[in-house]
Amino acid sequence: QKGMYLLEGHEGDLLATDFTPDGLRAVTASTDHEMRLWRVTDGLLLRVMTGHSHEVSGLAVAANGLIASGDGAGEIRLWDGQTGAFLKTLGRQETSVASLSFSPDGKLLLSGTGEYGDETSICHVFDVDTGETLVSYEYDNSVLATAISPDGRWAATAGGDDNQINIWELTTGEGRLDANGNEIVLDGVGMPVYSAAFSPDGQRIAWGHLWDDDGALRNAAYGSLEFAITLPTTDKEPTVSSITAVKPVGWFRMQGRYSDCATDERGRSEVSGGDGARRQ
Repeated sequence: QKGMYLLEGHEGDLLATDFTPDGLRAVTASTDHEMRLWRVTDGLLLRVMTGHSHEVSGLAVAANGLIASGDGAGEIRLWDGQTGAFLKTLGRQETSVASLSFSPDGKLLLSGTGEYGDETSICHVFDVDTGETLVSYEYDNSVLATAISPDGRWAATAGGDDNQINIWELTTGEGRLDANGNEIVLDGVGMPVYSAAFSPDGQRIAWGHLWDDDGALRNAAYGSLEFAITLPTTDKEPTVSSITAVKPVGWFRMQGRYSDCATDERGRSEVSGGDGARRQ
């Protein structure tokens, strides 16, 4: 689609983008340590959100409009989604924040962690009100992508070079089991996963891992998520298909460590990041 206008002003690459639930504002995060809140109707800059000491690599907006951000030092901050005003520091983890996801009710925040190639990482589930860490999920690789199912029960985490997606219960950290009682791990996706999302019905997961022929990461914001997997049930094995061949079931929200793309709830506007941001 043809871009309507550019949102310009960041002095570094964009690492994360999102819309507020009403679709009226967009928020961007950058390697320049800043976030910016924009008015969607005309691209007006509403606020420059400062305070992070490192690149802002994780970003999420809750259903109530609350904004969460995480940086390369592991600090996670909360912001007012209407004004962009800083509210509080939610917590700090030992490694960089690679991605963030709110539960549908906005009460829990899931953080991905680490840099590509890390041998071990720990995902955290925070209580948004208190900042308490409720669940710590150890992962044997970096976690560059996080997603939470629409019913708020399941978390999907992925990243690093093990080429797999783990599915686990958000409030307990226990892995999702198949009909034989084995923990479900979606492996064999072929390449490191940089973005992931649940379908609106919670029955499928889509992921992206685009690379250029020369081995450089292609900006995922310039294309759609590549594949979808139907989650296994008691009588069916998981199936994988190209996302372009799957009947649309709603918009996917995708987020990854190195690039990001968000679509508003109406599917009318898109803001993407990499070396710039655009509403389409």
